[in-house]
Amino acid sequence: MGFIKFVIIIAICIGVYFGYKQMSLIKVQTKELNRLRGLYSNQKWEEITKGYETFWKKYPEQKGVDKKNVSNAYQFIASDLHIKAISGDKSKYIESAQTYEKATEFGKLNEASLIDQCDNYLTLKKYDKAKEIIKEAKDRSDINERRFKTYQMRIKRKF
Repeated sequence: MGFIKFVIIIAICIGVYFGYKQMSLIKVQTKELNRLRGLYSNQKWEEITKGYETFWKKYPEQKGVDKKNVSNAYQFIASDLHIKAISGDKSKYIESAQTYEKATEFGKLNEASLIDQCDNYLTLKKYDKAKEIIKEAKDRSDINERRFKTYQMRIKRKF
């Protein structure tokens, strides 16, 4: 009878230890997520994307947490690059297009981002990709398809 009590006590101790360890891990993860969400509020886009990538590598079971925030952060970065491109730095078109593609790994592009990405592809003469963007815009109910008419006309002029 004494041995059974001993085994039960050991089992309880192990359960308490692992329960405490799991609660500590959750507390650390929550603290880090709150820090990253604070960066979002402060528009620290580069820090956000790097922070979440690091967080997800460290805690792979959390992959996908706050994906929309990460997608939006990449869209803001890509938008800034697109503005630099149309302001004269033509090399930024490629960077902007790549960053928008990265954003799509985490979520759908918003309407303004789709327009910028379509412009990127047209400028880079990637007409098939631009057509895909226009098709996506047509298929989505949250997008005003009329805003893409100019881009459709630009594609038609190229063929």
